[in-house]
Amino acid sequence: MKKNKYSTPLWMLATILAGMLSPMQSAVNGQLGHWLQDVLIPSLGNTVYLVTIIGTLFALVGAIVTTIPEYRASKTMKKMEV
Repeated sequence: MKKNKYSTPLWMLATILAGMLSPMQSAVNGQLGHWLQDVLIPSLGNTVYLVTIIGTLFALVGAIVTTIPEYRASKTMKKMEV
């Protein structure tokens, strides 16, 4: 097999470029991860989200519980009308 005289310098150049691009890619990935973390999880932390979700669930359960007597009364009235 005949060896190309440019193959060794090209491989060396490719190796050098790959060595230079790897840290750059790591830096970009780190910045992107930091930005996504700031967007998805604010600085107040997960406690605020947990308290908000718990409060929302309590409000939902309270709204459902308060409609139960009205629902029962309407069913009773319908039975009396028949």
